[in-house]
Amino acid sequence: MKTFLAGMVVGVMVLMASAYAYLSLGMAPAATAATPFPFEKKIASLALKAHIAKEMPKQSDLPLTEDALMAGVTIYRENCAECHGIASEPKTSAARGMYPPPPQLFKGKGVSDDPVGETYWKVENGIRLTGMPAYKGSLTEKDKRIQQLSDDKVACERGKGSGNEIVVVIEGNALTVKPGGGGGTYTPPVDDKVAAAASKEFLNVVAKSRGSIQKCYEQALKKGAASQAHTITLTVEATFTASGQYRDSSFNPSLGEAFDSCIKTVAGKWQLPQNSPAMTFKAQVSLTPS
Repeated sequence: MKTFLAGMVVGVMVLMASAYAYLSLGMAPAATAATPFPFEKKIASLALKAHIAKEMPKQSDLPLTEDALMAGVTIYRENCAECHGIASEPKTSAARGMYPPPPQLFKGKGVSDDPVGETYWKVENGIRLTGMPAYKGSLTEKDKRIQQLSDDKVACERGKGSGNEIVVVIEGNALTVKPGGGGGTYTPPVDDKVAAAASKEFLNVVAKSRGSIQKCYEQALKKGAASQAHTITLTVEATFTASGQYRDSSFNPSLGEAFDSCIKTVAGKWQLPQNSPAMTFKAQVSLTPS
């Protein structure tokens, strides 16, 4: 019995010494492109899943509302898109060089089909020895942002279909300010100088995206929109909150799914630097095949 116990002790010590030598002699993989060591993925996955299952919340504490979803879009674009991607755009250089590779949420499976509580835990706490940071404490403004979006919506609509949202139509150098759709008679007070300043900022934002919009048009042509292979006038309509945050957009005429997806991605990055009443802007952009 003593011999058996002594053998076990010696065996354990040999294993520990071997592990120490493996690590201290630089034999363990350290670069992101290196081959994982034996059972690395299995051990890491087993420990992570067990810990998350023990601590993750069973359900989200946020209501599934339009305002909450819009706030989530903004947070994702500002904090997550660099690694986890945006629809119709290739992997960033950061995502390509990370190990383990961050899941691309608009391609394939992973994360988007996980329980809400699991995703919440990962965002809040991060994951050790990966590129996933913990956002606990740094995203505490989410509730304020959601509330701000809600306040903006109430202030600009005052009831669905009331026509209280301000629409600024830009035609050349002329501006037309009118209530939004819905048939309401209420005209929100807006100073001409405020409308002009906000319109100028909007045109600047569109002008900076001119190259990206043209690329979307060229991609649409390559995907078979041959009937549109001539100069067209695109009507751009975009809505912003009072804090200058992008909320929604539409484009006419539509040039197919590829174009719509591409240009929605472009518009999703727009933001007005100047605070103004919640407004919808309408302007036109000419597109010519190269």
